[in-house]
Amino acid sequence: MKTLALAFGSSLATSIVFYALLASSGLGENALHIALIPLLGTSHLYELMEKRQAKHNISLSPKSIFTFKGFAIPWYAMLIYGTFIYIGIGESTSGVGGIMMRFMPDASDALRGTGFRLIQFPIMVFAVYLLGFWIGSRCAAHGLIATILAVYLGHTLAKLLDLVVLSESAIAGFGGGREYLWVRILLGASIFAVPAILGFWRGSRTRISKYLQYLLAVLPPETRTTIVTLAYEEAQTSAAKRVQR
Repeated sequence: MKTLALAFGSSLATSIVFYALLASSGLGENALHIALIPLLGTSHLYELMEKRQAKHNISLSPKSIFTFKGFAIPWYAMLIYGTFIYIGIGESTSGVGGIMMRFMPDASDALRGTGFRLIQFPIMVFAVYLLGFWIGSRCAAHGLIATILAVYLGHTLAKLLDLVVLSESAIAGFGGGREYLWVRILLGASIFAVPAILGFWRGSRTRISKYLQYLLAVLPPETRTTIVTLAYEEAQTSAAKRVQR
């Protein structure tokens, strides 16, 4: 848990530094969106720090290696960090779409809004799928609930943040204005919950292999070879039993 908090704090600190640099670059409202891109790397940074920490501590105590049960991240932690990562996904894809719209200065607001959504939507779908995949691969209990709640809560907070950051003209062009705001928030969250759930389902099927990757990464080379050999021998034995049946 401490390592995950440190990884998130590092990503957030990087976003703050990016925003300080981008605020004076002329990107305007897109500066905050682009600055939140580092939040997307929280999961990868956490797993990198986790493996390095285990490698460092394994010589001090064998107990520093997580058990399969201990390798799982609690659902409430996944909900909190998943929500912030989703906000990073939504805001950063909005920033990418906003920058691309600068190449359409003479287009109408309706055309710019359509172009914005065509750019943002597929990126969002893929990124939210990966978020669900990560939650599924590391959350053993109540992971599906955490995935769905992270999408709905993250989508709501991201849209409310847009209302604070974006100008009225940008909101009207890209977000459809303030009318029926909560209806559009719920509809949008429901749409993106689909790839998140699919990602969770796929990720949950890789939970054991994810743990094996963790073990192989922290153990010395000779031990890795022993584990692979044992796994191969067990696979051969299992296959032989099936043939005999």
